[in-house]
Amino acid sequence: MIFMLLSAHLLKGLLSHWSCLARYSIRLLLITVHHQSLRFRMILDLWLLQFQSKNALLSTFLFLDQIVWLGRTGIIKNKEATDRVARISLYCWMASSACVSLVELGELKRLSKSMRKLARELRHTDKYENEQYQNKMKQSDERLLALVKAAMDVVVAIGLLQLAPKKVTPRVTGALGFVTSLISCYQQLPSRAPVAKVKA
Repeated sequence: MIFMLLSAHLLKGLLSHWSCLARYSIRLLLITVHHQSLRFRMILDLWLLQFQSKNALLSTFLFLDQIVWLGRTGIIKNKEATDRVARISLYCWMASSACVSLVELGELKRLSKSMRKLARELRHTDKYENEQYQNKMKQSDERLLALVKAAMDVVVAIGLLQLAPKKVTPRVTGALGFVTSLISCYQQLPSRAPVAKVKA
């Protein structure tokens, strides 16, 4: 019963993300054809398209992974179909990780531009003492860590799919998978409370 509810929830999310992706794709296509948009709107729509692609592909991976689990446990007897679905799910995960990398790169670029602008405004003071600048630095570090993890996930997926067996060996795949697991655990840790400074 729990498995059926989980599968239904994943399927609902999957359909929702793919419908959003279709809407953004059609919108971007219409904008491109009619040339009615400014460069900013084009960039924004491309970013939203990447974000929705990430969600849709990740939802597809999670849904297909349930089918793979059914095959691995023997509930589904067709081994060939299970292996095929497993490869498709890994391709979805790899594509989702690639989309995450693009989204994080865009966010890092936006944050870098914002930090440079703020640094110019604070050129007569210590920018590292400014709370807003500290928050942006923290966000930048978090985005950079997410980018590193996403890039490693792409390599792990390539290794699992054996797309480059000579370069991405099982040892490399296992090592990177272990590192990404550690990063995921670190990202789930609660953030430390800021230390209040005592005035002398």
